[in-house]
This record gives sequence, C-alpha cells and structure tokens, in this order.
Amino acid sequence: MYTTDLYSLMHEYLLLHLAMHGYVFLAGHLFTIAMIYIDPAPHRISFLYRAIVLVLALAGHGILSKYIYAHPPNSVPSGQAESGGLLMYYGGDAIDVIIIFILCLQWF
Repeated sequence: MYTTDLYSLMHEYLLLHLAMHGYVFLAGHLFTIAMIYIDPAPHRISFLYRAIVLVLALAGHGILSKYIYAHPPNSVPSGQAESGGLLMYYGGDAIDVIIIFILCLQWF
C-alpha cells in the first residue's frame, strides 16, 4: 500500500481513504482475535504455532515501519514519514507487549 499509487490516491478520495483505514483496522482486529482467543473455539491452534506467527508478524511490522521511516512514500514529506514510522514502530511495540502478555497468560 505504501509503495504504490494507492497511497497517494487515498489522500485524494475520501471513500478510498475510509476504506483503506477500515481495512487496516479490521486486519489488525482479526489478527489479534486469531492470536488471543476470548471465546471458546472448537479447534484451537497451538500456542507454539501462534507464538511463531506472532514473532514473524512483529518482525514484518518492524521492518515495514523502518522502511517507511527510511523511504517515505512519494507524496509524503520526509518529516511526516519519519513521525509516522516512529509511531508505527513504538506504538506497535506497545500493542505487541499487550498481545504477548495475554498470549503468555493464556498459555500458562
């Protein structure tokens, strides 16, 4: 999304802007639900598998935030891209700590 023209189009069209933000929100929500179960599930995935997937997702999220920091999208000033990359990196880490804590709490 960040390295394509979709990002600049998102700033021109309100409906596309809302759709992309909704997509990112829903993707994060569904990922969190898949990592930490709240409701009973008949076929639970093992904690080890979920932990491995979580570690890989955290690495991917960190790499993406560093990429945005170092290589801003075409239509974004570098200062804003750096701020966004920092927010994505450290804000994501804050959320990740909560998810890791709940996953480990459920494990034990």
